[in-house]
Amino acid sequence: MMFKNMVLLAVVSVGLCANPLKLEYSYGVHDFVVDNEYHTVGINAGIYMTQTSQNGMDQSGYFEAFVDYDKEELDPDHIPVWFRANYRLDKVLIQPNENFDIKGVFDLDWKMNTVSSIEQYLKTGVGIGFNYQAAPLFFGLKVLGGTYYLELDDDVPEENGYDRDELGGDFKGAFAYVATVGTQFSKDTSAQLEYSEWYDSDEWLEKFLAFKIKHDSSLWNQDVSVQFSIESTRYNLSSYEKDDVPILPWDDDMLVKLSVHVPF
Repeated sequence: MMFKNMVLLAVVSVGLCANPLKLEYSYGVHDFVVDNEYHTVGINAGIYMTQTSQNGMDQSGYFEAFVDYDKEELDPDHIPVWFRANYRLDKVLIQPNENFDIKGVFDLDWKMNTVSSIEQYLKTGVGIGFNYQAAPLFFGLKVLGGTYYLELDDDVPEENGYDRDELGGDFKGAFAYVATVGTQFSKDTSAQLEYSEWYDSDEWLEKFLAFKIKHDSSLWNQDVSVQFSIESTRYNLSSYEKDDVPILPWDDDMLVKLSVHVPF
């Protein structure tokens, strides 16, 4: 249901941006690390879209699938295939000069069935983004308000004495800030560092840190980009805890990914 709503939103927004979509696909390898100790390697593929309009409304999104070699078997009944998606829409509201702008933004992140026992995960936020670019550097700050949804898989929690109705699955009102800094090393190579935190009215929900580097190149007579990323997420699971027994033996995961992106 979540993914269907996401696709519908993307289709509707295509009509809001006049320019054609730019599409590309990717293939690559990854290592999914849990608790800084357990490594699950695999292969992945994705499809990506971007669209920029002349009226300052832009959108981007992706859908990725991961197939794992699950030798650790942290979850005894885990199917080693998982998915994630992202959608972003923004509109320039104020642009005093060519270096600075203020945008209205909408962000959506979704994933499901990770080896770290994430059954379903969805973040949505609407807010304001402040962006400053002074080549080769870029700085951005977004402040968002929206919802946060986290549901845990039942197998590992049941081993710790938890019932299925104690695994989350409720939408929480939440707010976040997202800070980004990027640089263009050369015409073909760029890097970006992003940090974000999500909160509800009482406590933090998630802390996220990502580093990404991109290099445009030619491979097998095709213009492609080679991308390397490290994405680390820490979840606050304290609200699930009962009788001082953690619902999971870990509260973090990290995705290390190397992929080749090819335009359609």
